[in-house]
Amino acid sequence: MSQELARSFGISKNDLDKIISDVTFFLIAADQKKSVIKRADITKACELGKREKRLQDHVISQAARHLDSTFGIELRELSKTSHYILVNKIEETSTSQFLSWSDKESAQMGLTFIILGLILMSNDKVSDEVLFKFLKSLGVYEEDKN
Repeated sequence: MSQELARSFGISKNDLDKIISDVTFFLIAADQKKSVIKRADITKACELGKREKRLQDHVISQAARHLDSTFGIELRELSKTSHYILVNKIEETSTSQFLSWSDKESAQMGLTFIILGLILMSNDKVSDEVLFKFLKSLGVYEEDKN
């Protein structure tokens, strides 16, 4: 069916799929700017301007379907003005985080990030001496007193 539809537009199925993918990518990239997406921008960026309107409509509707099924994002047209926005359809089911950490795990991650910060601030290299001195200043490391 889709191959026959592509032929009715005078292009191959692979070309049609590529155009739909290009429009989907353009919509996601354009949404990052958090501005209204114009149909004229879509057709210009994805080289749909010289194609018939029926093909443009089909490609945009297929891209919208792809966004919805893959990313949970709805392409919404603003009052028939040929302007679009993307709307997140996924609702958070609870107020809790997806991952929950125990107090011990949180403390270990905190210490790990502090040590990584020290390494980063020291041009990606820290000697044992500097590391142990830093850990001692945090009260995490004590030298053996033997």
